[in-house]
Amino acid sequence: MISLFVGESFEGTEIRCHEDFLPALQRLGEYAKRCDVRFHVNSSLRDPGEPVKGAIVEPATLSNHHVGHAIDANPVIGGVLIHSSRLRGPYRALPLAFAELVDLVRLDPTLRWGGDFKTEPDPVHFDDNLKRRDTNGWSLKLAEIWPAKETV
Repeated sequence: MISLFVGESFEGTEIRCHEDFLPALQRLGEYAKRCDVRFHVNSSLRDPGEPVKGAIVEPATLSNHHVGHAIDANPVIGGVLIHSSRLRGPYRALPLAFAELVDLVRLDPTLRWGGDFKTEPDPVHFDDNLKRRDTNGWSLKLAEIWPAKETV
């Protein structure tokens, strides 16, 4: 069910995630290492009933964070934390190391980067698209993790 993930490419808030998300996080960490990027994690598993402090976009009502299949993390390049405002511009304006990492995420069959979201890009968000890939599985996990919450 819920696991703690520790990887050498991650710092900041501890990553609480569903065990099924661990392989995706491991790949994300490998991509970061390959590009000489670290992640400063801001959030992972979230209670669907709690407001999100410091959100840079309006949080989704049916978020992959609610089932432990997403993280929000700022890249750290050369020891410097890159603020989300610097990640919002055109792709070609991204720091090179982060752009290379995004390219690897885009090639991954499961992972996705929130900067590619059409409605409201979220450049610090990474997930495995569980809600769209397996809506029923997402709902079952929500009920398992948060039994008192409504499921979709």
